Amino acid sequence: MGVLLMTLAACTDFDEELEDFCQRNPGRCGIQDGEESVTFQFVQTPPLTSYVEGGWQLTFFARTQAPNRAAVQFAWTASTGTLGSQENALDSSQIQWTAPACLPSGPLASFTVTAMDPHGTTLTERFNAVGIPDCPTWSSTGPMTTGRRNHTATLLYSGEVLVTGAHAEYGTGGQAATTEVYDPITGTWQRTSTMTFGRGHHTATLLPSGQVLVTGGISESGQVLASAELLEQDSIQGVSWKSTGSMPAARYGHSATRLLSGQVLVAGGSISSGDPGTAVLYAPETGTWVSTGSMASSRQGHTATLLHSGKVLVTGGETSDGTVLASAELYDPATGKWTPTGLMTGKRRDHTATLLPSGLVLITGGDVSALASAELYAPSTGTWTSTGNMLTGRHDHSATLLPSGKVMVVGGLGSWNTLISYAELYDPASKTWAPNGNLASARSGHTATLLSSGTVLITGGLGESRLPGPGLSTSEICNPDV
Repeated sequence: MGVLLMTLAACTDFDEELEDFCQRNPGRCGIQDGEESVTFQFVQTPPLTSYVEGGWQLTFFARTQAPNRAAVQFAWTASTGTLGSQENALDSSQIQWTAPACLPSGPLASFTVTAMDPHGTTLTERFNAVGIPDCPTWSSTGPMTTGRRNHTATLLYSGEVLVTGAHAEYGTGGQAATTEVYDPITGTWQRTSTMTFGRGHHTATLLPSGQVLVTGGISESGQVLASAELLEQDSIQGVSWKSTGSMPAARYGHSATRLLSGQVLVAGGSISSGDPGTAVLYAPETGTWVSTGSMASSRQGHTATLLHSGKVLVTGGETSDGTVLASAELYDPATGKWTPTGLMTGKRRDHTATLLPSGLVLITGGDVSALASAELYAPSTGTWTSTGNMLTGRHDHSATLLPSGKVMVVGGLGSWNTLISYAELYDPASKTWAPNGNLASARSGHTATLLSSGTVLITGGLGESRLPGPGLSTSEICNPDV
């Protein structure tokens, strides 16, 4: 039995060697000139459809068989993305492809691989890749009834967006007292009741009741306001404004943060009198204000972010004497006290702060020579770490958390206070930034509101003309598709 197995193995080896010899020497094996022992064809090609996400890489491989083992030339094409250098052997080729971050809606990423033998015979295989997200699309929507900057935009429980006030320092003819509502279904705006006072540089906060609390700001006569008012919606009387308790001190450029309790924390800003570091709490159930602990530093042009713990993180800004700050503080509603936390990696004002799903806080840009830097705050340690720089330095921009967990930064002012028309996207997973389309109109000091559909509404702001006045009336919609 052992001898028989050895004999069969020897025969198998001889057959393979004979086939190999005949392919290299067809004439000595009785194969006449012009006869082919094999057909020129692909024996391995990439899958007909591959899955890939934006920015990922795929490796494609193809192999042929050709008469007489002739050398084959290969060529690869891609409808989008970037092909690397191909690696060729006698009968095979391999290439790496990098997907683009996004694709225009509709077409797939498609590819071809072509092989050509010494006789000029060609073979072509086609395949594609799916999974790359659609590129963001920007489109104009209905214009507001008046130009606005230094205004507010608040997403209501109905899914509509309430816009209030406008830049009020140049005698805008009462426009700073106007309010209007955007209907995402029709893409149109409708004027609502006029506020008691025209105001800009104010705040607007949605309360659990559905009312909207508007506080402070600068009036059209240049007066700093302590007043506050509430927007009420009634099925019979419609929309109306009513006064509520005034703040202890007039202020503008402040922050207003709704706490987990439903109270509203107002902090910082430029104050008409008293300690500019003071903070106050509004109680919706009584319509009254009470003082709470003072910050260690006065601030305006700062940010205030409600953390998952219920505490409020305040960052940067500038003091009443114009000093730009790198410091940050935490407000604890349980104690009513402020405590310092870690210093940011750099000084910032007119920057943005966005709470990520992970609980980290992303800080972007700022007005110290139009910063491109970004950093992350970890509440668990109270420390800051740098993350990827934005593609363009900017301040007075907007930053919006998208349903995907990514953050879209839009517009603002860049170096030499040039208006910026493009957007970019931050990916917390890779800590990288990518372009995210262009606005129809460059703008800064605008608002950005995430709608229930997942699209983002951009309104008003300072436009290219930079003329004194209320600002742009135009609005735009971005469909991030990420």
